[in-house]
Amino acid sequence: MNYKAYCDALTEQVSVHEELLKQISQKSTLGLLERTAAERSLQILAEAAIGATKHANRKLQLPERSDAANSVAQLLEHFPCPEVDSQEIRGAIGMRNAIVHDYLNLDWKLIQNVISTRQYLKLGRFVAHCCKLLRE
Repeated sequence: MNYKAYCDALTEQVSVHEELLKQISQKSTLGLLERTAAERSLQILAEAAIGATKHANRKLQLPERSDAANSVAQLLEHFPCPEVDSQEIRGAIGMRNAIVHDYLNLDWKLIQNVISTRQYLKLGRFVAHCCKLLRE
């Protein structure tokens, strides 16, 4: 399968949401609109990483895992990404799960920290790593 179109679209979406989070991080106070946008952008970045992982594992003929965190761990075990470690991506997946499934109990301070320290950029680096593996 040719993954060029998939990776191009995925990379574009990652760039869009990284830029949105950058703009949000520059605001001194965040209202409901900015908070909701930040949560959605973090969710999309994490889902991009999950999707890219599953495609990369399949292409590289690694065993299919039932959950995203183990899929990421497996891929990084066989094909390390120097800029990102498995725990960071697993943490992002956990945050995505909280955003999607447990939104009433979100720890906004944790999300704010991810945004202000720009930790979300690691998801973009990981997606780029997966796309490199898919294009080879």
